[in-house]
Amino acid sequence: MERLTLDSKKWNAAGYEPYPGKVISDRLNSTYSDQLDEAYNTHGGSITRFLLTDEAKSIYVNAVAALNTYSSFHLTSCYSCISCFFIIL
Repeated sequence: MERLTLDSKKWNAAGYEPYPGKVISDRLNSTYSDQLDEAYNTHGGSITRFLLTDEAKSIYVNAVAALNTYSSFHLTSCYSCISCFFIIL
């Protein structure tokens, strides 16, 4: 999302201007994002080096395991929308 606000023409004449619409990005409150933030703050240094650590991998593995237990269903009682909506439980 942040790249949509980036004006890369500042560095390169062939770059891109920011997306013309307003871009809003809110952080998701989740156990896994909190764990990643805490572990990175403890680790410090390069974010890319941190993301290659066993600690970061473990957090992602746990998040994927939790995601794989989610199920979705179709809202059949929704009459106010044009398209179908799916909610992750």
